[in-house]
Amino acid sequence: ILLGTSSLAFADTAHEAKVIDFLKKSIQTGGDYSLKNVMIPSSSSVEGAPGWMTYFVKIDLDIKSKQKTVSLTDMVFSNGVVLTKELFALSNGKNIKETLSPDVDPVLYDASHLIEGNYQAPNKLLVFSDPLCPFCIDFIPELIRFVKANQENFALFYYHRPLSQIHPAAIGLIKAMEAAKKQGVKDVILKSYEEVFDLSMNDETKILTAFNKALGTNVTLEEMNTPEIIKELEHDVSVATAMLVRGTPTLFVNGKRDNTRAMHKKLLKEKK
Repeated sequence: ILLGTSSLAFADTAHEAKVIDFLKKSIQTGGDYSLKNVMIPSSSSVEGAPGWMTYFVKIDLDIKSKQKTVSLTDMVFSNGVVLTKELFALSNGKNIKETLSPDVDPVLYDASHLIEGNYQAPNKLLVFSDPLCPFCIDFIPELIRFVKANQENFALFYYHRPLSQIHPAAIGLIKAMEAAKKQGVKDVILKSYEEVFDLSMNDETKILTAFNKALGTNVTLEEMNTPEIIKELEHDVSVATAMLVRGTPTLFVNGKRDNTRAMHKKLLKEKK
């Protein structure tokens, strides 16, 4: 048994090395960009596809003109013989890539992102959301109330993931929400989702007028455009990008992506 386990571990390590070597040779760079490094922070077997592995890839590129390094995250699939960036299930035609994400790095359980529940609770929920996403408008208030009612068992961490190409007003609304939080307004996220704002264009004056009227706040344009708020929003977006979050709401339960968005309820039933 020990020999078999060691052989499997060695085979997986060898496959990872082959994947990294292939990517280093295939990534096209030049001009202002140069490849610094390719890493595989984590990998997992593909459920329902024996012999196939998902490799979460971190690619570091040096940008010469800006004298900085940028990191990109992606995933590839391999069975040790061939490699592909897309993998489809023959049973339903779904792109498996769209259902996968790296596991949550514990550093993301940041107290500044805790919006409900007990930080020390045994179950940690982390959600990426857009306040103008119709699915989020239905899901987020329900999730917040669930955690509030079960604070001894759950902690809820919230990250902004504006889908600005679909909802161009989302960024302005998020900045207004963050400014209100800094003013000391309580339950800003819950109240904002309950309002269901009818905003289509990224006109920050109109966004702010609607926001202040709905929440009874007095946020100004200057307060919502401070370097601190802009930096916080950029951080959330960068985290979402690294986690390969493409749509909202995307929920992680105890570090694992939950595509059903119902695992937290199952955990509570199991405890009872």
